Amino acid sequence: MSTIFRTFYQRYEEVVGVSFEVYAAVVYRHPRSILGLCMLYNCLFSLGFLRFSNEADMEKLFMPTNNEASINMERINEIFQNKSRNNFYPKTLTNINKHVYGGLIARSKGNANLLGTDCLNELRRIDHIIRHEVQIVNDSGSILRYEDVCARKEGRCVASGDFVLTKLFTFLMKAGRIPYPYFMGKSLSWIFGDVGVVDGRLSSASLLRMMYHLKQDTYEDQRRSLAWQTSYVNKLKQIKTNRTDIAFRGSTSVIEESGKSIFGERKDFILTILLMLVYAAFAISGGNCVSGRHTLAIAGVLSTCLAILGAFGAVSGAGVKYVSICAVIPFLIIGIGLDNMFILMACMADTPKTIPVKDRVKQMMKTGGVSITMTSLTDFLVFMVGSTSIFPGVQNFCIYAGVAVMFCYLNQLLFIVPCIIINERRTSEWRHCITCQETRSNKQLREAGHTRVASLFCGGEPAKSPSDSESPLERYPKRLLQKGISYTSVKVVSILLYAAYIGMAIYGAVNVSQNFRASFLVPEDSYVHKYLSWTEKDFPNEVVVSFVIDRELDYSRPDIQESIAAMLKRTRREPFIQRKREINWLLGYKVSRYYNSSSDFIGGLTQFLKSRKDYEIDVVFDETGQRILSSRFYVISRDMRDSKMIKSLLTCTRTIAKQSGLPVIAYAPIFIIGEQFVAIGPSTLQTMVIAMVATLVITSLTMPHPLIITIVCMSMLSIITGVYGFMYMWDLSLSSITMVQLIMSIGFSVDFSAHICHAYISTDGSNRIEQVHSAISRAGGAILNAAMSSIIGVLMLAFTTSYVFKSFFKIMFLVTVFGLLHALLFLPVALLVCGPRSRPDGKSDDEEPSTNTALSMISLPNDIEVSAATTISMRRLPKDRDQEGPVDNNSTAGQDFTQTTDHPGIRL
Repeated sequence: MSTIFRTFYQRYEEVVGVSFEVYAAVVYRHPRSILGLCMLYNCLFSLGFLRFSNEADMEKLFMPTNNEASINMERINEIFQNKSRNNFYPKTLTNINKHVYGGLIARSKGNANLLGTDCLNELRRIDHIIRHEVQIVNDSGSILRYEDVCARKEGRCVASGDFVLTKLFTFLMKAGRIPYPYFMGKSLSWIFGDVGVVDGRLSSASLLRMMYHLKQDTYEDQRRSLAWQTSYVNKLKQIKTNRTDIAFRGSTSVIEESGKSIFGERKDFILTILLMLVYAAFAISGGNCVSGRHTLAIAGVLSTCLAILGAFGAVSGAGVKYVSICAVIPFLIIGIGLDNMFILMACMADTPKTIPVKDRVKQMMKTGGVSITMTSLTDFLVFMVGSTSIFPGVQNFCIYAGVAVMFCYLNQLLFIVPCIIINERRTSEWRHCITCQETRSNKQLREAGHTRVASLFCGGEPAKSPSDSESPLERYPKRLLQKGISYTSVKVVSILLYAAYIGMAIYGAVNVSQNFRASFLVPEDSYVHKYLSWTEKDFPNEVVVSFVIDRELDYSRPDIQESIAAMLKRTRREPFIQRKREINWLLGYKVSRYYNSSSDFIGGLTQFLKSRKDYEIDVVFDETGQRILSSRFYVISRDMRDSKMIKSLLTCTRTIAKQSGLPVIAYAPIFIIGEQFVAIGPSTLQTMVIAMVATLVITSLTMPHPLIITIVCMSMLSIITGVYGFMYMWDLSLSSITMVQLIMSIGFSVDFSAHICHAYISTDGSNRIEQVHSAISRAGGAILNAAMSSIIGVLMLAFTTSYVFKSFFKIMFLVTVFGLLHALLFLPVALLVCGPRSRPDGKSDDEEPSTNTALSMISLPNDIEVSAATTISMRRLPKDRDQEGPVDNNSTAGQDFTQTTDHPGIRL
C-alpha cells in the first residue's frame, strides 16, 4: 500500500511539475524582460500609496465588531446628554478614552511621604502652572486658560483629586483625621497610591492621581479642549521637579503615541536589510569567483523590498486602512522572501551539472516551484482566514500580510528565477561573479604567470557537484545531523527532548491567561507609557457599573421599586462588587423629606432633584416633565485586576439585568475592553481551527500521501501547541495582539516540516535511513538558512520599546525554533520509524527512471558499463584551450558536446 501511495505521489508531482517546467522554459528565453515586468508591476501597484490612510482608534481596532458594549454606550449617550458645561460628574462617563482631559500622577522621590509639606507645595506649584500657564489662542485672538475650557459643576472647575491641595485637607492630614478609604463622599483609593493607614486613618501616600476634566458639549468645546490638552502635554514635558516625579497624559495620547509606530521602525528595518544582505551573502558564500552566488543575495533582498512596496500600495489603493501593528510585516516578509530563495537555490544546486542550464532550471522549478507554492499558498490562506476575524485590527493586518505574502511569491517567480537563470548562464560562460568578465581557472591563471592572490580573486570554474558551491553553513550542519541521527543515543535523546517539550507546552497552554492593557499599545520610552504603567500597577481599578432603564416606567409603583432594589441588592452580593456602595436616586428620594409615594410622586421628585444635582443627571423626563423616560443607578466594583474579573463582572451584571424583569442595560466603560476578553478565546479558537483545516487542504493537494499528510499535520499541531504554551513561559498573554501572531504561526509551522517531508518523499533509497539522509542533504541546508533568515528578519524587533513588536519577535522566534527542531530533529526520527519506504532497489514499484538525477549507468558495446561518475562537458571548447576556460562568443554552447567517463579509453 505504501508503494502505491508513493508511486501515485511521484506521478502526481510529475503532472503538477509540468506547468512549472513550462514556466521555466519561458523565463529562460526572456529573463531580462520578465525582470523588467516584475519591477514595473510592483512600481505601478505602489502608486496606491496615494490613497494611504491609517486607523489609530484603538477601540475600533482591537474590540469585536458590533459588540454589545459599544451598542449600549451609543444608546446611553443618546438618552443622557453631556452636561460638562454646568453639571459634570465623572461617574457619568461612558467612555474614558473619548473623554477629553489632562491626567497627572505625581510620585514622591526617595520613598518620601507625598503628603508632606514640601511635596504638597511642589504639587501646588504644578497645579498653578496647569491652571494659568497652559494656554491656547482662540480664533478671535484671545488667550484661553484652564478656567475657560474646564468641565464645571456648581460653577467650579472639576479637577478630580484637587481637594488634596486645599488648606482644609492639609490641616486634617496633620491632625490625623483623614479616614480611609472614604473621605467626604470621595474614594481615596482612586486618588492615592501606595498608602499607609493607621487605625483607619490615612497617614502617608507615595502617589497622587489627578484629572483635569474639559468640557465637550459642543463641537467648539471639543475643539478648544483638544487644543488645550495638547498644550497641556507639551507644557508638562518642560516642567522640572525636585521633590516629585510626574507622569502625565492627554485623552488622545495613546492614539498619538501608538500611531508613531506606523513608520517608527525605519532605522530598524534598514538595519535588518543590511543584516539580511550580510547573512545571505555568507549563507551562499561557497564556491569560487565563477561559481559564487553572492549577487543573488542582493536579488533576494531587493525582490522582497519590491514586494512590500507593491503589496502595501495595492492594499492602500483598495481602501484598506493601515494599522500600527502592520509595521511588523516588512520584517516578516523579508524573512519569507529569503526562505523561498534559499529553497530555489538548493533545488538548483541539487540538479545535475552535466545537463544544459535550461534543463537544470526546469528541474529546479519542478521541485522548488511546487515547494514554495505550497508554503506561500498556505501562508496566504491562513492570513485570508484571519481577515474574517471579528476584530478589525486583526482583519486589516491579515489583509496586508496576506497580500504581501502573495506579492513576495510572485516576485520569487518573476524576479528571483530570472536572476538565477542569468547567474547560471554567467557561470556556464566562465564569467567572474562580480565583474562578469570572462576568466579562467585558478590553475590556468597560475600557469599563465599570475600571482597567487590574483588567481585566487580572479580565477574560478563552474561547480561540478552541489558540494562545490556550498557554504560552510550549508555543508557542515547537515553532515553532522546525518551522522548523528544514525546513533541510537541521539534518537533516544530526541524522543526524550520531544516528550519534555510537549509536557512544558501543555503546562503553559493550561496556564496562559487573557490580558490586554493600554500600555501594550505605546512604546516603553513614551511619556504616556509611564502614566499607564503607574495607573495599572499602583492604583485599584474600581469600576462604576450603571444600570440604565431605557424605557418609561411608573417608579411610584411598589413592585417597580422592589424590582429595582432587588436587582441592586443581588448585584452587591457578588464577590467583586462593593457591598456598601450604591448610587441610587430612588433610594435617596425615598428617605428624603420630599418623598410623595402616590399623589404627587413626580412633583416631590422634581423638588428633590433640584436639591441634589448629583442625582439630577440620572433622571430623564419627557417634555412635560411629568413622566420619567429613563433613569440609571450605580454600583461600584472592587479592584478589577485581571481579565477574568473583568469578564466575570461583565457577564454577571448583564445576567442580573436580564433576569430582573426590567428594561435595563448593565454598562461600564471597562466593558469595552471586557468584550475582547469575552470574544478572544472563542474567536481565536475558531479562526485557528479554520486556518488549520485550510492548511490541511493545501497540504493534501500538494503532497497527496496519507502518511506524509498525517506527519505534517501532527507536526503543525505540535508546533502550535508549543508556541501557545511557551507564551506563558515568556510572559505573553492572549489578546487581540497575540491572536494575530498565533494565526500567523499556523502557516509558518507547516513550512519547514513540509519541506523535509517533500524532500523525503521525492528521494529514493534502499531503506529509510538512506531516504532520511537524502532528505536532509537536499533540504537541510535550505531549512537552516531559512530559519536563520527568519530570526534575523525579526531580530531588531527584540530591541524595540514596543510591546507589540517585542511580542511579535517572541512568537516568530518560537515558531521558527520549534519548526527547525521538528524539521531537522523530531521528524527525521519519526520518518526513520514510520516513513513510507521505496523498494529495496531504491525505486518505487512501476517507477520510471528519474529525470532529476544524472545517469547512474551507461551501457556500452562489448558489455562495458560506465559508472555514475560520468562527466559531461556541456560546451564546444575553444581550440586554444585545453578543455578549460571561457567559451568563445561564437561557440554553440550546449550543442555538439562530448561526454567522457572515468573508464579509461572510452569517449562518447
